[in-house]
Amino acid sequence: MMLSEEELKKHIINLLERDKEFRYTVAGLIGLKEILDELRTLRKEMAKRFEEHDRKFNEILARLEKHDKRFETLERKIDSLGARWGLMS
Repeated sequence: MMLSEEELKKHIINLLERDKEFRYTVAGLIGLKEILDELRTLRKEMAKRFEEHDRKFNEILARLEKHDKRFETLERKIDSLGARWGLMS
């Protein structure tokens, strides 16, 4: 018996829904494993990049905090000198 195209589609969908082995076979044939492997690789690469980004961000943040402290120290010195010379009101 020859199935119509529509009947064949329904039959294949039915098999995909209830037959795990068939579903995995079809997935393998259409390259799903390769796609999933590539996604895993990309996820690992992104995790490495985020770690590097976080490391650099924390380095910049630490440098900024040092600059803030130096600026505050210089600001106090300027205020002190200005008060000594009568330049501050």
